[in-house]
Amino acid sequence: MKIEACDLEQARAVSREQALRGLFDGARGERLERYLIARSADRVGGGMLIRPDAFDSEILSRQVGRAALAAREPGVGPALVSAGIDLAREAGYACLLAQVDAQAWSPIWAFSGQGFRLVDVGVEFAHDLRDLTPFSGGSATTIGDATESDLEAVLESCATIFRGSRFYTDPFYPRDRADELHRRWIQNCYHGRAQRFLVARIEGETVGFIACLLDRPGGVGRIDLVGVRPERRGRGVGRQLVAAALQWFSSRAERVLVKTQLTNYVVASLYEAAGFRLHGSELTFNKVLGEE
Repeated sequence: MKIEACDLEQARAVSREQALRGLFDGARGERLERYLIARSADRVGGGMLIRPDAFDSEILSRQVGRAALAAREPGVGPALVSAGIDLAREAGYACLLAQVDAQAWSPIWAFSGQGFRLVDVGVEFAHDLRDLTPFSGGSATTIGDATESDLEAVLESCATIFRGSRFYTDPFYPRDRADELHRRWIQNCYHGRAQRFLVARIEGETVGFIACLLDRPGGVGRIDLVGVRPERRGRGVGRQLVAAALQWFSSRAERVLVKTQLTNYVVASLYEAAGFRLHGSELTFNKVLGEE
């Protein structure tokens, strides 16, 4: 089966005709995007999309890309990934990331067989808001919308608390850049990425935050980021933040999703206590180009 580079229009046409699970639906036609198709004379065996990760690239000052793979024929996946690595290297990418459903064995073997390294195992929880149970937290904690002064307090106390995230386990991300990535992530949430940015206060002190994203009214909500000052943990602050977020989502979404690391048992227990149930799992691989 022949591996061919193509343009976006050709890739989308083939994807629609051959049911490659919407592989190219998220493509935008950006300059650094690359598209690959594996096909013979009478059928398409798979495809691959490489697209830039603008946020990570800006933080690292190196070009980071994301790779997505769909393989319908045995043996096609490794060939597509190998060709994709060459194409990405030619385009100037320094690193490729691939996030794969933990049950999708074909792309898992394809990426790992071509030198991609496992850097994270994530789990996703879902909450059906029809089952929302009211939660009453401690009276000492108040939850409200963040102000600029709250944002500064959050950046000072919470930007470096995510040391269990994949950005700190992936050797391609230096620790200071991972810290800056989370600072920028928090700032972006406050300045419009999130539809609601709530903070927890105890006696006027900002002790935690939660960022709430909504894809569309009546659709799916997502907790994008949540954090509590280390010295204020164990007092129910995180639980109250999650409860407040769910209450806000309840009139705007049918369900809420949230992700965390498989090894973050404390946070996983928090979500389960709030009524979330395990929904899925995802593996993140990386390939640093030029290591060969």
